[in-house]
Amino acid sequence: MSSSWVQLQKENKIAPLGWHKRFAEWLEAWLPTPYMHHLCARGIGVDCLRFVVSALDYLHDTEHLPSCPTLPKDTSFHRRELAFEVVRWVSRHYANDVILRRRGNPYTLDLQPGDVVVTNNDSNTPAHIMIGGPEKNILWHSITGCCAATNGGVETTGLGWAISCGIYRVFRPTRIKQ
Repeated sequence: MSSSWVQLQKENKIAPLGWHKRFAEWLEAWLPTPYMHHLCARGIGVDCLRFVVSALDYLHDTEHLPSCPTLPKDTSFHRRELAFEVVRWVSRHYANDVILRRRGNPYTLDLQPGDVVVTNNDSNTPAHIMIGGPEKNILWHSITGCCAATNGGVETTGLGWAISCGIYRVFRPTRIKQ
């Protein structure tokens, strides 16, 4: 799969000229926030789903975080149906999304800031969620310190890492459901 980065053209509440800078400042304010399951408190702890939902709420001036699903750790391995439902929940709450890639569709991924990237595990179940940042091909996420490559918590990674994990779905929220 090839990929590219596209300057965001989406209109929203943030002033168009300062959009990328403001989003970058918002994201950077989360550094260093450790990974903490079921929490969303900048500087204290956040999990991957709540970090992405919080970023989407910021970008679109909504408050869906209070209704964010509560998941057991490693849901994709133990409760596959729930992992699929969480992806549908994010899609429903940030309605009219444009599906950029479903598993198995080999076409170019034109990543924009604010795009949601869902990776899959070995059983082709949604396993991790990230959001495109304002820098070219950089994704932001909160991850457990599961390996030597990461200390865990909120951090950035390249699009290549997501591709190597296997991308389940990428979508672009274009309008918020009221």
